[in-house]
This record gives sequence, structure tokens and C-alpha cells, in this order.
Amino acid sequence: MESLGRWIIDIIFQPGSSLRLVPAINGSLLALLLLLAWAAWYEVIPSVHLAVLAFLSVGLMASVSWFASEFLEAKKKAENGQNALRPDMSKSSIDDKED
Repeated sequence: MESLGRWIIDIIFQPGSSLRLVPAINGSLLALLLLLAWAAWYEVIPSVHLAVLAFLSVGLMASVSWFASEFLEAKKKAENGQNALRPDMSKSSIDDKED
């Protein structure tokens, strides 16, 4: 358990963007959803609040996963030499516009 906590702390404080933190974020949100399901089953908190919090956590999980996939796609394009920001712009079209 010590190594897992140390690994997460090292990832959080590492400069730059890292996708290694995405599984930890998804795991935390999944744990939150399980806790919300338990609370809804035993009616610990009014269900309207649980529904809203569950909706927000699922939305956050989806947006983090979407960002990670877009980041990987842009990284692959950059490694292949393509313009990741504007795929319609190529080196030849940029050179033509300068003339």
C-alpha cells in the first residue's frame, strides 16, 4: 500500500501532463459511484442529491477519458509528422500562402 500511495504522489507532483494519472482518477470516481450506489440502496442521503452527484461524476469520468484519448491521438499525429492542431494545414499549403 505504501508503494501505491507513493506512486500516486509522484505522478501528481510530476511536472507536465501525464496520462498515467487517468486510471487513478477513474478508480476514484468509480469508488465514488459505488459509495453513491450504497447510499442510495440504504437511503442514507436523499436520492435527488445522489442522482445529481452520480451524473456529475459520470460526466467527469467521461470527459477525462475523452481528453486522454484525444491527447493520445494528437501525440500520435505529432510523432508521425502531421500537424495535430489543424489537420487541413500541410507544409505545402503553408508555403503557398507565404508567396
